[in-house]
Amino acid sequence: MANWESLLGLPLDKALETARAWGADPKVLVTCAPRRKGEESAQPREGTLRVIRAREGELTVSAFQDGEPRKE
Repeated sequence: MANWESLLGLPLDKALETARAWGADPKVLVTCAPRRKGEESAQPREGTLRVIRAREGELTVSAFQDGEPRKE
């Protein structure tokens, strides 16, 4: 039996690999925090897509800035 909660926090590629090993092909929803005033809306979010919510057949992911902090 698939334990969908075990996918929480995983990078999207690893979560999909695991779900597919269970015989599932989950729908992926991408979410993000609202943009700051003046920030370009067409610019893609930086970071690693990680699972923040997992339900049977559906994963919600958001970008996390992993690794070294960026310099401004």
